Amino acid sequence: MYVLFEVAWRLKTNEVLVLDLEKKNIGDAGARALAESLSHHRACVSLNLGSNPIGPSGAEEFAKALRTNKSLRYTQGSLSRV
Repeated sequence: MYVLFEVAWRLKTNEVLVLDLEKKNIGDAGARALAESLSHHRACVSLNLGSNPIGPSGAEEFAKALRTNKSLRYTQGSLSRV
């Protein structure tokens, strides 16, 4: 989980362009941390969250983040528990 929060911090500092988090066992808590970071991030253009157990509350947080994030152009993966 520490790695995920480090990724979230790096997103806040605009150090990430492509983020591949497929099969990293990210749940709702991790999804919330990433979503909060993505809502302010202005550099990331690609995000892969495939095969993670993100449920409805995590998906809702991502939806909110994507309303304000204007840099993300490509997303991949489905939210497996939604």
